[in-house]
Amino acid sequence: MIQLHADSGDRAGAISVYHHLAALLERELGVAPASATTALVTQLLGDLRRLGTQSSREALDIAEPDLVGRTAELTTLLASWHDASAGHAHVLAVHGGAGVAKSRLVSELVRRARGEGTVVGRSVCFDTGGRLSLATVADWLRHTELIAARGRLGPEWIAEVDRLVPAETQSAVQPQRSPGATPTEDVWQRHRFFEAVTRALLATARPLLLVLDNLQWSDPDTLSFVRFLLNFAP
Repeated sequence: MIQLHADSGDRAGAISVYHHLAALLERELGVAPASATTALVTQLLGDLRRLGTQSSREALDIAEPDLVGRTAELTTLLASWHDASAGHAHVLAVHGGAGVAKSRLVSELVRRARGEGTVVGRSVCFDTGGRLSLATVADWLRHTELIAARGRLGPEWIAEVDRLVPAETQSAVQPQRSPGATPTEDVWQRHRFFEAVTRALLATARPLLLVLDNLQWSDPDTLSFVRFLLNFAP
């Protein structure tokens, strides 16, 4: 699956599959991916770094044909986005049967938003059986501009964000353990962590579009965080 993504030009997608694979192997079997698999992803990461400062998904989105039809749906998406980018947060769900080009429609919104200078974080959930807590949020935080903007936060907030995506290992292959809720975790600690991640996402002071494909496979912690984000910065 990693190789198929890479061959189609979607190296970022290939690396995302690796992260989910590594997390599943660690959780279920307590082992790391095979050396050949790791070597393949290391090569892909090297390719991404040579592309410069653009984030992997920005630089490697596959060129798509012009969108035909869906005028009403696209108009709705753009109207909601322009309202959100003006300072009124929105949640917009695109739903429908398999193969009706939902992702293509969202990709058109992403393309137009980026053309306006928007920061776009994009991630995808997989039906892996066990769900890696907050993996989607970690993907969003790995956006190049969000990594750079983290330095504007105070050290107490940076320390919290580093629990999910450590600054010194932003490009590391091995995924980090998520600080999802545990039976012994105090509510205030979870609130503080969520606030730190929210501040990191908003640190650019520019319009922010967060995209999550396959929401139906998302984990409860991610949905809880999204609610927190919207209430924190409506």
